[in-house]
Amino acid sequence: MFLVVGPVWAISYSSCRSDLDDLKRRSDDAADKARAASDAEDELEECGSSEVAEFRSKLDDYESAKDSLESALEDVASKVRAASSSCGFDLGQPISLDNVKARFCKVLNRERIYLSPAVLLDECKKAMTEEECKKCLGVK
Repeated sequence: MFLVVGPVWAISYSSCRSDLDDLKRRSDDAADKARAASDAEDELEECGSSEVAEFRSKLDDYESAKDSLESALEDVASKVRAASSSCGFDLGQPISLDNVKARFCKVLNRERIYLSPAVLLDECKKAMTEEECKKCLGVK
């Protein structure tokens, strides 16, 4: 006999959490790089037409900070893709009312084993039209 302790999907949520933690770290790093690029840009603008060697140095600092930021942003984009995959949710997808309604419908349908169709329909109508709810729940 085989005994399962905990939900079968726990591993995917563990990966999701880990990938989101990584995304947060990479995002924080990118924010630091953006601050550094902004500071380098300010210094370059303040430098104006001062000594050529100083200007060239500030320009090199600015280009380096900008390259570092672009690299950090590529890391963030990579982590967004990883988290999207492990969490089963496209983090790059814009949020729309249709997407929210579709997710709500999915949740309602999971509750079918616990709640009667009439109760589900009443709950659904708090967020969507009756026609949308009937379509969502497959009710006539």
